[in-house]
Formats: sequence, C-alpha cells, structure tokens
Amino acid sequence: MRHLFFILLSFFVSIGFFSAACGGNFGTADAPGGIAPGGISSQPMPEIVDSAEVAFRDLNYWTENNLFCIATIVDNTAPFWRRIWVRIELLDAAGQVLKIDGAPNMVVRALADAIAPKGASAFFVAIPFSQVSGVPVSCRLSGAGAVAQNPGPILLSSEIGGVRMLQPDPKDSTKTVETAFQASATLENPLDLTAEHPRVVLLLYGKDEKLYFVQMLDPEDPKKLITLERDGPMIPQERRKMYCPISYAMLPQKLRELLIGRVDVQVYDVRN
Repeated sequence: MRHLFFILLSFFVSIGFFSAACGGNFGTADAPGGIAPGGISSQPMPEIVDSAEVAFRDLNYWTENNLFCIATIVDNTAPFWRRIWVRIELLDAAGQVLKIDGAPNMVVRALADAIAPKGASAFFVAIPFSQVSGVPVSCRLSGAGAVAQNPGPILLSSEIGGVRMLQPDPKDSTKTVETAFQASATLENPLDLTAEHPRVVLLLYGKDEKLYFVQMLDPEDPKKLITLERDGPMIPQERRKMYCPISYAMLPQKLRELLIGRVDVQVYDVRN
C-alpha cells in the first residue's frame, strides 16, 4: 500500500541525491562515460556473455542542462537468474544513430547483481552532449549481454510511501512550497535464505507519472543516505522499515518542476 503525508516544517535536513552521487552534477569528469554514479553499476560487461532476454518498462528520456537523461526499469524475461547489461543507442531527429565517445553505443549494467526469472532491476544515466556526435532526441535500448547467477534471496518491498516536507513560501507568507520528500517502505525477505548485504534502489516518479530518477542506496555506507530500523543481514521472513530523506535541491530539474508524485523501491542482495 502506498501512502503520502504532508508536514509543514520550517526546517528539514535531507540528503541531496545528486550531491551524494556526483558532487552536485549529473555527470563528472571522473565518472566513466560522464554518467552519474549510483544510477548504474560500474562493472564492465565481460567479453563472454549469454544473450540478454529483457524488456523495458517506464522508459523515460529527456534533456536538461546539456545532458541526455535516461531512466528505466529492466525486466529479466528469461527463466534463469541473470546479471544483465543494456545497450544504449542515441538517435538524432532523423533517426540516425549518434556516436558516444566515438562508439556507436554505450553499454551499462542494471543495478541488481542478480535478477530473478521474471524479476526486475533499473538504471539511470545522464550523458553529456559533449560526448555525443550530434544532438540526441531519442534513444533505443536492447539487451547487450547477461551472465548466469545462482538462485538466491528474493527481496521485496511493501507499504511504500512518503512524507512531503513543506516550508513557508519566501515570496508569499500565505503559501507553502515543497522542499523535500522523505520516502519510506517496508523491506521483506520472504524466503528461507539470509540476505547478507541488502541494497535498496529508489525510483522517483514525477506527478506526470514518469520515471525521472533511479538511485542505489547502501545501508552499510557510513554516510547513511538511508536509515533502516535494523542494520546487518536480513534473516528469513524478516520485515524491516526503511526511511530516506530526499532534497529537491539536488534532483533533476524536471523533478524540481513537477515534484515527486510517487516512489517505488526495489531491493536486492549483493553478489560477487
């Protein structure tokens, strides 16, 4: 069940995702391919891989601040556990494929280390125009490759919702403005397997129902971008509440304009 609440606060300290992920910017000179860390895995695709049987949901792409942004959910349609890489092609207004850093495409890995049969992961990238051979207006995604994974814990989320943080409008004291959003959910481990290192993937949708941001959160990170009611491995049948404050100041411009309409949460266990 998803739920939203409104709270009027004069001050609220929250974590800025772009600030944490890339120093207040979508792309950084240190990030491979100029893409934002935290929205994809940095693991390169091996030379020998299986074919990737995938489908894409909630695909959204747009441009802002000279960046071409892509956010999507990746479904594993194969009947096997897989680690999945996705091929991205950028297209111009004539439908011609543009080069990215001199290559005809770029390959990124979906966030989850192992995706169950009929399961899903997600990713977000922001590609600087300076690395593209023309002006991109659309994109084409396909499965680039997959590596078999052993079966393991299947982690779920429920009771997903959030609290809208409001402040008095500095331009009009009779109005309020939304400055932050605190996401919450219950993480569940329904199988008789222990998840040693759970990771949380937060998906942010605008009020237009489009997906605009995907971020992996590590509960073991000492920076504590996310709070769990208990730390450590998730034992079989365990349920655990999570909370994550989000600052609008560090979100994509589209989300700052539209505001967060809803959140979704994916959970996976770390694999080698």
